[in-house]
Amino acid sequence: MGQEAYQRQFKRELGFVPYRGTLDVKLDGESLEWEEVLENLPGKKIEGFKTRERTFGPVKCFEAKLRGTRVAVIIPARTHHTEIIELVAPVNLRKKLKLSDGDVVNIKVMV
Repeated sequence: MGQEAYQRQFKRELGFVPYRGTLDVKLDGESLEWEEVLENLPGKKIEGFKTRERTFGPVKCFEAKLRGTRVAVIIPARTHHTEIIELVAPVNLRKKLKLSDGDVVNIKVMV
């Protein structure tokens, strides 16, 4: 998400430039079903692009809240993770929310 071409689009679509890292959230049971629902909704589209070194794929995103903090759920068109969703925010979520590996979180997605 640190690529300038991504950041410009996030600023335009979501109103913020994301912190360079994502927060990976492992889904369980019912949450896995909701991810499938999100994959079938239009969301906001972030276009893919190419650099000299590689190609970056498109990303679909949805505005959301995590513990009262504005975030976006991002769903890359190309991913190897099937039980993981990624969150972006204008801040380092781990630090701001004092999150540790294994913490349980609830994400409220605006659709």
